[in-house]
This record gives sequence, structure tokens and C-alpha cells, in this order.
Amino acid sequence: MKTTSIKVANPTISEGVKKRILIISDTHISNSESDFNLTAFKKGIEQINKLKNIDYIIHLGDLTQNGTLLEFEYAKTLMSEIKQKVPVQYVIGNHDALNVGYLLFEEMIGERHFEIEDENFFLLALDSTIPDLATGKINYRTMMRVKNLLLDRPNKMKVVCFHHQLIPIPHTGKERSAILDSGDMLQVLKECGVHLVLNGHRHISNLYTINFGKHDLLAFNSGTFSSNKTRYRENFTYNIIDLNNDIFRFNIIPILQQEKFKKEIFRKVSTYSLRKKKKDEKPFCKIIHFFDSSLSPDDKKTEQTFNKLIQKINNQNDISIVLHSGNVTKNSYKEEYEFARERLKEITYPYIVVPGINDVRPNGYQLWLKNIGDLDSTYEDDKLVVLALDTTTFNSKFGRIGRRRIKEISEQTMKKSREKVICVLCHHEIIPTPMSVWKTELVDAGDVLSRFSLSQIALILTSSSGLSLNTKIDNSIFSSVSSLKKDYFNEIFVEIDLYRDGLVELYENDLTENKITNIGRYSINLFT
Repeated sequence: MKTTSIKVANPTISEGVKKRILIISDTHISNSESDFNLTAFKKGIEQINKLKNIDYIIHLGDLTQNGTLLEFEYAKTLMSEIKQKVPVQYVIGNHDALNVGYLLFEEMIGERHFEIEDENFFLLALDSTIPDLATGKINYRTMMRVKNLLLDRPNKMKVVCFHHQLIPIPHTGKERSAILDSGDMLQVLKECGVHLVLNGHRHISNLYTINFGKHDLLAFNSGTFSSNKTRYRENFTYNIIDLNNDIFRFNIIPILQQEKFKKEIFRKVSTYSLRKKKKDEKPFCKIIHFFDSSLSPDDKKTEQTFNKLIQKINNQNDISIVLHSGNVTKNSYKEEYEFARERLKEITYPYIVVPGINDVRPNGYQLWLKNIGDLDSTYEDDKLVVLALDTTTFNSKFGRIGRRRIKEISEQTMKKSREKVICVLCHHEIIPTPMSVWKTELVDAGDVLSRFSLSQIALILTSSSGLSLNTKIDNSIFSSVSSLKKDYFNEIFVEIDLYRDGLVELYENDLTENKITNIGRYSINLFT
């Protein structure tokens, strides 16, 4: 059996990097609408003009509200009140691209893509907008150019900026209007060893530490500078980011609020050297994860694939549990459920399944309860606890976990995480994956991602509409498995090996080409 592995660029930061970056975002300047708060804007400018030692000023997009000529003229007048020694560099936002505003942006503001570079620092700003749409896109050709630019600078600190959020963030309501190719962009940032990505768009500040096993990528979202469309308790803010070699300090500064609302976050951008496994070392826990069996007695192609999967699983030793992330049936038909029930019994190890969007078409829930079991279920043994969550919505592609359930799960895991590995299984994607259109079908993905990543959950396992992807975000590993069906991609399942000291290895098993690829190595804190 052929085994391969993946490689990423060297993420080491060269010595001598010391930068202070002032971040402004989402001013939404308008001379005709109530969305723009002129009072907050003017007070913010007063504070900015008092700052010292600023190296760069970056505006992360949505300079204007509607992208009109009058607004761009007004915005230029107002922004000229900034009296810092360095110029403001502007990223285009989706509101700036309204009403053919992208042409005015280029004529009156500057290029939609720009670069800042010195001997040990490289900042790349991109246009992520689609004219007249709230959502965005980077596009394949731009990504290939970006990849070449970043790989050509292996030892520099690398910062990438674009307006739309890269991954879901909390306190923003329904998750929407991200870039459609977020998964592909995430993969590029991973392969190129980028250290920091800066986004705006959602009008609230947030910071994630994204880890791909070898290095950290910090993803920072800026709040709004002067739009009245604020979120939760954060009103108008700007940010100072101090970069000192591998130590990053994020200051989130309120414009109108009291000093107690000021936030200061320190993060170290770490590079990891994970230990090598000992010869013949056995994992403490082994998990098999797959998705989209689409079982039907009339579909011989999917049945043949399932036969290969069952054979592979049953021929392995010491599997702790087999997990199925939904789309058990092809169409939610009665005969398909009966067929799936019998086929699943052929798995010789404990298994647990959750519904997918194929399984909840009319009468699907009733058939699931009759043939499969509870919609939500829990598996527990002496090593691990698996919480299987139904995220589906009846006869819909959209899913949701819900605020109460998110809180209950977080509290439940705290009680058992000192003794056992905690794993959450669900159908809908929480993070974007490569070669897919990121439609954020889990509508509360931002709250789920934020709460779960800061909990004691070791693994969050979901399906993928594209290629498999795994990453560690803050404290938790998120792994999305590609489809078992051979449509656009090969027939895939993932094996996850956990060791007592927190080493985690993920392997993609390709049933089509009969090979195994190591797709992730991480270190996490277990039993804490």
C-alpha cells in the first residue's frame, strides 16, 4: 500500500521584525444615510492623530456605504484629517464595489491589490469583492499568483489582508457573506506559511489561532470604525497591532466606550517540532471517520464502494469507534433506510451515525428513528466520549445547533475531559474546505466554532462538500472528511490516531487508488 505525506513552506520568522500597524475598518462613510456615525468617526480620528510610532495604516474595506461618487469624494475629505506621517493603504470592501464603485475606488483611492515589503516583512492585500454582492471571492488565478508571491519569501513575516472573513466568527448572527472559496484560500495560507491574516466585514473583533501542525496562523477580524450597524456590546473600534518577531500584540481600542472595554491580546506565533512515533507504537485510541454512503438497494456503484469500506474497516485491529457524518441514504426512501440499517450492522466495531441532508427529506426523521435510532446520541467507553449531534433542518440544506445546545455541550465536556477524549460528530461543515463553494450551511457556524474551539473538545468531525481538511483552531482539532462517493473526487475515509501524550495523526484512506496519505499531525492537551 502506497503512503504519501504533505509538505508546507518553512514558517520561521526572521529576526528583527518590529512593526506597528494601525487597523481601521468598515467606516461606511455616507453623506446621505444614517448608517454612518460622524461623531464616532471624528473622535476616532482625533485619537489616531495622537498615536506614536505607526509604521503602516491599513483600512480593511467598506470605506463608503454605497460606492457612489459623492461618497468617495466625501470619504477622501474626511480621511484626509488623519495627520500621521505614513499614508493610509486601502483594501476594497463589498460596499465600495456597489454601483460600479470598484472603478471609482481605483480612480480615486488606489489599486485593489497592493504589496508592502522590506527585508524581513511582506504584506499582501487582495480584492475579495464580487460587484453588487455581499459575499466575496478570491478566484483561482489570483490564488496561484498569491501562492507564488508568498512561497518566494520563505523567511519573511507574511501578512495577508482582504475584506471578507476567512472563517466563521461569533456574535454575528446567521453566518453568511464570506468568500465563496474560503477553503481554497485557507489551503493556500497553510501551504505558504502565512503568519497573520487580517479581515473586516462583520463589524466585530475576533482572533483565532489556526494551527496546521507545524506552525500558527493568526486570523484577526477588525470591528467597525464608524458604522451604526454594530454587534453585541462592541461599538466603534480601531486596532493597533504590534509585531515583535514572533510575539504579536493586538490592541482593540473603543472610540466612545469607557477604558474598561479596551482589550489587549498577546499571542506567540509558534513553530512546532512534533515527536516521532516509536517503532510499532500503538495509538491510545483509533477512530474511523467517513461521510456520504448514500446507500440504496438500486445503486450498485455506491454499494460496491461501501463493500470496500467495510472490508477495510473490519480488517483493521483495535479500532475504538467508526463515525459516519451523514447522508446514510441516497433519498430518504423507506427501502433505503431498511437497506442501510442492515448494511451498517456489518461493521464489526462500535459505530455511531448522524443524519445528513439526504436523510431528512419528507418522512426522513420518522424513518431514521425507526431504522437507525435517536437523532442525537452519545457513545462512551473507558477512553472516549462521542457526542453525535443532529444539525439538520427538515427538508433543507441548512443546519443549526442552537445556542442552548452549544452551551450544554461545552458544559458537559468540561466534566469529562480530564478522564476521556471528547469528540463531537455532526454533518454540516464548520470550517470551509478546499475545492468547494463555502455556502456556510450551518447558520450558527461562528458561535459553534468559537465556543467549541475554546472548550475541552479534542475533535470536532464533520463532512466536507470538497476535499478533506483538518486544522487545529485554538484548543480543538476540526476535521472534515470528503465524500465516500466517487463523483468529482476519489472515495475517501479518514483514520485518526490519538496517543496518550496528545499526539494526533490523521490519515486519508483513498479507496479508489488504494493509498494512504498523512494529512495532519498535531499536539493537543488531553485529560486537562
